[in-house]
Amino acid sequence: MAKNKGNNATKRAPAPAAPVEPSPLSWTSKGLQIRLHVKPNAKVDEVVGIQDKKIHVYVTSPPQDGEANRNVVEVISLVRWTHPSFDVFYSLCVLFH
Repeated sequence: MAKNKGNNATKRAPAPAAPVEPSPLSWTSKGLQIRLHVKPNAKVDEVVGIQDKKIHVYVTSPPQDGEANRNVVEVISLVRWTHPSFDVFYSLCVLFH
């Protein structure tokens, strides 16, 4: 007697989708908004990564007279061309474009 494999086959539920990481980028009426968490007085200038809907940036400048803000712009602009983690940042920009 032939067995009917179609009726006896175990059906599996599809795997749940991985949670989507919230983006630090969003479009506003004024343009692209980038949420940053900046740590001034750090030992090195670097983009640490993305966490809690923010891009974490360490800068060596103190938080006075706009020095840390200028340093953030410099660090972000350097990351754009040289740092491998920019691929994530660039991908998010393309995604939201």
